[in-house]
Amino acid sequence: MAARMGDCTIPCSHGIMFSMAMSVAKKSFLIILISIAIASFFWVRHLRRRLTAIQGAVITRNSDPRKQLPIADVEITASDGISVVKSKSDASGLFTIKLRKPLLRGQIIALQFRHPNYDPLELSANTPGQIAVASLAPVVRAKPIPDNLPKQTIGNVRVRYSIKTASVVTIGSAVRAFEAINEGNAPCAAHLQCSPDGKWRAATASTSLDAGEGNEFRNARASCIAGPCPFTRIDSTGLDHDGRTISVSGTSWSDTATFLVEAEVVHPMTTDVVRNSLVML
Repeated sequence: MAARMGDCTIPCSHGIMFSMAMSVAKKSFLIILISIAIASFFWVRHLRRRLTAIQGAVITRNSDPRKQLPIADVEITASDGISVVKSKSDASGLFTIKLRKPLLRGQIIALQFRHPNYDPLELSANTPGQIAVASLAPVVRAKPIPDNLPKQTIGNVRVRYSIKTASVVTIGSAVRAFEAINEGNAPCAAHLQCSPDGKWRAATASTSLDAGEGNEFRNARASCIAGPCPFTRIDSTGLDHDGRTISVSGTSWSDTATFLVEAEVVHPMTTDVVRNSLVML
């Protein structure tokens, strides 16, 4: 019996040590698993709290860029399948929607546009940072049925008025439209002109006006009248001073935009001017 116990001393001690080593390894593995689970929980929570912004413009659908006017008060609904966010376009057609940043790349965001005077539109966006341009088609309404009441037509109406000035005489006005032709969401890369954030390719157009001999421009101004106006910039330094010539340039870093420059043309002199105007009814 003693011999047997003596023979078991070395193998038994090795078995006990092996069992203790296995117990320590299991505990270490369990601690690692719990740490990974906690880290994953806080990482996913951090990702869900991050926000991504979708910016864009709402314009009137028309094949002529000059008639793609901005639309205000359009109701925009954005959904990523989990949350729904609503917004409205401002006077320039600009809208901004903030959603939770998707956990996976390529997640599609559905956009809906509604306005009582335009047909509804649905778009999809899956690339953060792109400029979304929504073109809404006007609602075609039925023309009112004319009544049977007799009508009286007034014609050949003329208005006679005079302008008394001691400095200048207004002889007319000058208006000119010009376009900055560009394609939206085109990366800037090595292009010479880029958007203010350096992300998208931009295009610039300019124009100038001449008032003629002895005349001057007054109250010159320029504005964007069609296209994605929120993503444009106007350089009006050439309009700051009155004179015979004026110049202006406009830049767009989205789709083609149309700009308009206006000014009154005056002739400096002291006189009374009497005018006759035919009123178009």
